[in-house]
Amino acid sequence: MMKTKSGRFTALGLAVGAMFSILNAPVPTSAGTAPLQFNGYYNGGRLIYDPNADLTWYQPPYSSAGFVWNDALTWAANLNIGGVTGWQLPPVAPLTPADIDAGTSYSDSGQLGHLWYDELGNQAGAMNNSGPFDPTLFNPVPYGEASAVWTSAGPYYAHLSAYSVYFDLHAGEYGMSVVGFGLADEIAVVSGDIGPNGLLGPLLTVTRSGNNVIVSWPSPSTGWTLQQCSDLAAGNWTASGLTVTDDGTNCSVTISPSTGNLFFRLAK
Repeated sequence: MMKTKSGRFTALGLAVGAMFSILNAPVPTSAGTAPLQFNGYYNGGRLIYDPNADLTWYQPPYSSAGFVWNDALTWAANLNIGGVTGWQLPPVAPLTPADIDAGTSYSDSGQLGHLWYDELGNQAGAMNNSGPFDPTLFNPVPYGEASAVWTSAGPYYAHLSAYSVYFDLHAGEYGMSVVGFGLADEIAVVSGDIGPNGLLGPLLTVTRSGNNVIVSWPSPSTGWTLQQCSDLAAGNWTASGLTVTDDGTNCSVTISPSTGNLFFRLAK
């Protein structure tokens, strides 16, 4: 996945002999047992972040017409949301076509199964929680696989030949349909915490402790580096070089103020 900075910044200032500012560029929260997060709208569709799997789902506006699998595959591959590419239809692994044939279609395997059963807490055959997703997508409508969305599993599985795999969001069930004939809706997924303007991230905060300033952010924040600069107009960001303390809840650095300005941000 290609990631670019979102361009949305919030400046926080604290003066203690100098000015210290935090630039809060959108960036990911840590994994754990946490609820799904609504990250905003893009072209009328919803961006939903799963902090437990570090995945962002994009649910475009519901289409009553549906899409054939090849068109959905192309749509996902061409998505670019705030500079973030690498979107795809959700994979089904470790579920195999043979598993589906054997009748293990009510499964929490694959990204959609995990979302439907583990994150949303639904039971096989009985959808009662759509979470922050638009519930329209979860309701059955008159045609074929209308309450379903496509997965990435298609004819490149030799076993499937002319079939592709969908996931029924009303019943929590995987199924197969002939490529080019079956219709289902679209949903896409990508790694990371993504908003309408791109990659989101942990919030930096600044507090005063005596004559010092403490800059902190949530732990863990794997892959994120604290940067600083003295002139926003020049934009010469460099790694801060300050010693980072991690207490398991927050990462922090302590700064003894000096004359002049300092601005901080997290970058990846």
